[in-house]
Amino acid sequence: MTLSAFGAGLVVDHPVVDFVFMDESETANLVDFLTLIGNADFEKLILLGDPFQRIYRDPRANGATFKELEMGLLQYLEHNHWPRSQMYLNRRRPPRINAVVSPVFYDGKIQDAPCTLDPLNHSKTQTYLDFFLNLFPGCKSNYPIRYISLQGKPEVQDSLTKSWCNLDDASVIINIIENGVLPGCFKPTKTPLLVHYKSQQKS
Repeated sequence: MTLSAFGAGLVVDHPVVDFVFMDESETANLVDFLTLIGNADFEKLILLGDPFQRIYRDPRANGATFKELEMGLLQYLEHNHWPRSQMYLNRRRPPRINAVVSPVFYDGKIQDAPCTLDPLNHSKTQTYLDFFLNLFPGCKSNYPIRYISLQGKPEVQDSLTKSWCNLDDASVIINIIENGVLPGCFKPTKTPLLVHYKSQQKS
């Protein structure tokens, strides 16, 4: 569950469960954490997240005495010596996809698990790599990932769903997908659909 899902109904239902798994925990803060443990009965709480995700800064913390409100939840719990475990193996994504982020953000700790090296698990990696080499001829990297520097407009909030989106980011992604679908590199049935988070919850 994410904080959005929690706020959508669990506070009202006040459930009693054995375990609660909270995803994207670093985007939450201490206020969110206290709201969760105060409005649901559970035996164990397991927080999942990446300390390098964008940290949510509670506006109530600006100029406040309690600096803990400015921390991401995982950062706060680590600072206060809560038990934790870290996973540094890439198991489901193509090998070498972390070739950039691992040394830059994780001190080179993220490694490819042996299962990612099996060609049967990622048979399309070379196809996608060739596609990106043709689409962006100025980038000759053989890593199966591309970073696009886009100077776009700020995010906008949909008035109906209240979800946030960046139209410039979306237009670039759609353009890439179209370039991949036309020559048959991407299959439309295998291509994720960009929708608001509220729509994702309904589907």
